[in-house]
Amino acid sequence: MDRIGRCRSSILKWKRKADTNTRTKIIRLQGEFEKEVSIRNPSFYFMKKLKIELAEAIREEELYRRQKCREDCLRSGGGWDIQRIRDVIHEEDVELVLNTSFNLSEQDRRIWGFSRNGVQSSGSSILSLASEEAATWLNLQLIPPESSLVITLIAPQTRKWMKPPMGTVKCNVASSWVDSFQNSGSTWILRDSSGVPLAHSRRAFAPITSALEAELQTLWWALEALHDIHVKRVIFEVSSDALMEAMFSPTSPSPLSYGISRILRSLHLFDHCQVVSSHRETNFIALQVAESVTRDQRLQPYMATGGLSWLSSSVTTEALNDGPY
Repeated sequence: MDRIGRCRSSILKWKRKADTNTRTKIIRLQGEFEKEVSIRNPSFYFMKKLKIELAEAIREEELYRRQKCREDCLRSGGGWDIQRIRDVIHEEDVELVLNTSFNLSEQDRRIWGFSRNGVQSSGSSILSLASEEAATWLNLQLIPPESSLVITLIAPQTRKWMKPPMGTVKCNVASSWVDSFQNSGSTWILRDSSGVPLAHSRRAFAPITSALEAELQTLWWALEALHDIHVKRVIFEVSSDALMEAMFSPTSPSPLSYGISRILRSLHLFDHCQVVSSHRETNFIALQVAESVTRDQRLQPYMATGGLSWLSSSVTTEALNDGPY
C-alpha cells in the first residue's frame, strides 16, 4: 500500500508540474509571437515555427484538461461538481450548466455550445474550432474585401522597362533566395517619370524557408520604406508569378495569410497603387542588386538617394526608352 501511495503521490506531483509547464510554455510562445509580429521585418520562418509550437502546446493543454475533467466527473459519480460550478461559472449560467447532461462514454464531437437536445460532450474540439474561427476572423478583419481593392494586377506586355506616367513613380522590387540555410537578398529601386533614380535600398534577411516567403518579406519591406519617405502614387514592378498568385488569392488557406494580408493593407495606404507583373528582363537591374547579396555576400544594409554607380549605364539605357507605359 505504501508503494501505491508513493506512486500516486509521484504521479500527482508530475501532473502538477506538467500542467504548469504547459501553461507557462503557451504564455511564453504567445509573447514571443506577439513580439515578432510587432517588429518591422519579422521572420516568417520564425513565426511559422512559433505557431506550430503554440498549436502543439495548446493541444497538450487541451488533452490534460479533458482528462482532468473526466477524472473529476468520475470521482463525483458522473455528475457535476456543484460547488466547483458555482465557484467558476457566472451566477446567471449556473442553472443552465447544472441542467445540461453529458455522456463521458461518447466520442468527442465537433460542437460549440449546446446541441439541439441540450447535450454537451466532454472536451469538444476546442483547438480545431478555435483555428477555424481565427481563420474566419483573419479573412474578415485583416484581408480587405475584393470589392475595395484599389491595386491592379497587370500582366507583362513588354520585355523593356517602361517609364511611369507623369506624377507617378515606379518601384522595381526583387529578391534572391538560395536555400533555407542562407541569407536572402532584397532590393528596391525607385525611379520617376523620366526614368531618373530617386532612391534605392539593399539588405539581407535571415534564412527563410522558401523563395515565396522571401519575396513577400521583400515586398513588405519595400512598402514600409516607401511609406517612410512619403510616396503617394506608385507602380510596383515584380517578376514572380508565385508572388502575384499568392497576393491575389488571399482568401485561400495558407501559412502565409498574415504576411499577405498586411501587404494588402499597406498597399491600400497609397493614394494610387498598381502592382505590375513583369518579365525578368524588365526587372533586370533590381534582380542584379538582390543577387549580389547572395552571390557576393554583400550583407550590409543601406538606403541611398539616386541610383547605383556600378549599374548606372544600365539605368541610363532603360531611361532612354520613350515608349508609352
